[in-house]
Amino acid sequence: MMLAKHTAKPAANGRSNAAAQSWITLRRVAQQTVHCANCAAVGFAGERFCVCCGAQLPRTCRRCGAAIRHQIANYCPHCGGRVG
Repeated sequence: MMLAKHTAKPAANGRSNAAAQSWITLRRVAQQTVHCANCAAVGFAGERFCVCCGAQLPRTCRRCGAAIRHQIANYCPHCGGRVG
């Protein structure tokens, strides 16, 4: 994971490039995580089972990172990407 440098100059909209880059990084990390419905532990996209309680985690889309709640789904309902 890349972290933004703190010496960036402010962008035209008043936000610094570092702040914008940090926001993008946080969004990517959030898209790559899933929460266990059984114990609320955080898992990463692509993991099939919770490392804390062993419950099955929801599948995630490889393209957008959204949780796929239907076990028989072939396409992501958020971006249309092929699942699995």
